[in-house]
Amino acid sequence: MSSNYKKAEREEQEKTSYAKFDIQTVGAGILFLINNPDHLVNLRPFINHEDFFASDNSLQPRALRQIIKTINELVRDNGPGVITDKYVSAALDQTAEGEEFSAARQFFALMRSDPTYTERSRDPGCHLIFLDFLKANATRRWSEKFSVAWSKGDMTGATKRMKELTSEIDSIRLDSIADSIDIGEMSNEELMLFLSVNVAQNGDIFRIGHDKLDEDIGGFERRALHLFCGSTNSGKSMMSQHLISRSIEQKMYVHIAVVEDRPKSFLRRLVANISGIEMNRLKNQQNTSFTSDEMRSISGAKALINHYVKIDYAYGESLDTIHRRKLDYDAERAAKGQKPYDVDIVDYSGHIADKSPGDKAYEKYRNAFASRKNFALVYNKIVFDFAQLNREGHKKKEAKVQASHGDLAGAYDLSQVCDNIIVLHRAVNDFENNDVTLLVTKVKDGALIQGGYKVGAEFARARWNMTKHDGTAVTAAEQTLSVNNNGFDGSGT
Repeated sequence: MSSNYKKAEREEQEKTSYAKFDIQTVGAGILFLINNPDHLVNLRPFINHEDFFASDNSLQPRALRQIIKTINELVRDNGPGVITDKYVSAALDQTAEGEEFSAARQFFALMRSDPTYTERSRDPGCHLIFLDFLKANATRRWSEKFSVAWSKGDMTGATKRMKELTSEIDSIRLDSIADSIDIGEMSNEELMLFLSVNVAQNGDIFRIGHDKLDEDIGGFERRALHLFCGSTNSGKSMMSQHLISRSIEQKMYVHIAVVEDRPKSFLRRLVANISGIEMNRLKNQQNTSFTSDEMRSISGAKALINHYVKIDYAYGESLDTIHRRKLDYDAERAAKGQKPYDVDIVDYSGHIADKSPGDKAYEKYRNAFASRKNFALVYNKIVFDFAQLNREGHKKKEAKVQASHGDLAGAYDLSQVCDNIIVLHRAVNDFENNDVTLLVTKVKDGALIQGGYKVGAEFARARWNMTKHDGTAVTAAEQTLSVNNNGFDGSGT
């Protein structure tokens, strides 16, 4: 086989390996690093301009390589502290004339102004793909060195190259300075307070309303992905309404992207949940009348939803688009002096997993929920999502056997990505009693929880009746929200 043929074959393989890394995502990743110099410092050893789309000599990849070369030179000569998009733009303006340099200036101007780049640069899903791109570059460089050692029979050199790859891949990550903890500076009392979840302040812990369940798992924390899963008609979407009403009770602001329910239907269910008025009465108003108390309940539900909740109907959109919009809403609130949304819900990502990166179904599911997890980590959110049971899970349900997170649709790696996993198990006899068992199949801190937590379902009002610690059911009156018991003052903050 000729060397020219081998070279052509290798270049074709490189093009195939880069197929999932489009230049817009990589360009957005570069823009993200410019706006986050701490990450630029950590990742700079792995950012060699010659590695970026190395086998593609068309104009745009060449322009991107020139932009990266300019950034590296600026960091080398001046340090990362001076790097801004304006500074990079000014440096590119001073480069030589010629097709490649002119294209670099135009390309960077596009990166700074086009939402394709600016919005994606803020999206955690894009950050993950960019890190994968850097890892692919590292693997390609490693394979070349490894092949040389292997062809010479140098096992010591080959082993050394393998260790180098492992070390390099482990180093390609986004470190958060905020996660650096020095317990040596803490008193014993401060350390105990830090370790406890039950005394968390400032809305760091979300409680679902079942005292025993909340106590056993320690509540639902920020910067974590909490997954509810179940078969059809198990109450997954109704759980999203419950999570919203619980957010309001705890004075947390919540954003939800709805991707499967109709706008009118979802809002009707939410009003029914909060007001305690049955959905059918809200739906068939020509056949019913409302008392003055009921109208006050509806008015109170409207005020609470308007104050605490933002609902998006995101049919047919990708998670990248949904996440970008969520960040835009946070930015709008910040501009008004308001706090960002505490609780983030997508109902549910399984419906849009097919739009996520990956060639196979399990890869798409894994990448979709990994994007949700990264959104929680990067933006300090309490993130809830939902997943459907697969065929085996449905078979277990029909056989009256409890399902687990191994029975999720696209279950590959989900048990690693998600922090807490709760299966909504509705046995055949439960349909008569409107009961559902919450099976905790994974807990973030590794606690072993046996059995489940029986809860009642009021499907007519789209709400759950959780149980108190002593096992008694929560009454409808206790669970109905009102303007007064939530301290709503109309201030909008």
